[in-house]
Amino acid sequence: SQTQPPVPEILTPSYGDTVASPVSVSWAPVKHLSGISGYELEIDEELGPATDSTTTLELTDGVHTIRVRAKNGLGNEGAFSEAVVFTASAAPDGVDSATAEVPL
Repeated sequence: SQTQPPVPEILTPSYGDTVASPVSVSWAPVKHLSGISGYELEIDEELGPATDSTTTLELTDGVHTIRVRAKNGLGNEGAFSEAVVFTASAAPDGVDSATAEVPL
């Protein structure tokens, strides 16, 4: 039997996104026979606990890297997800697009 939980996939933000802070981070929840006791979210190489598959982060403006892994009911940690690199900004992409021409 597999002792480690599966690897979660980060859903938001997407790789290369520019998003406003606070940043909503979500990933696909995973399942394991022993249950999932929680997740660990790594933000810029600092680990923190997450109980659910969504969380909101207050981040400084700039480029950030996040990864997440699951912890099962046996206390085993799974592998980290692929890293997602994104930019947090007080003025996200949408601000400039208001002046762009949109073809009809």
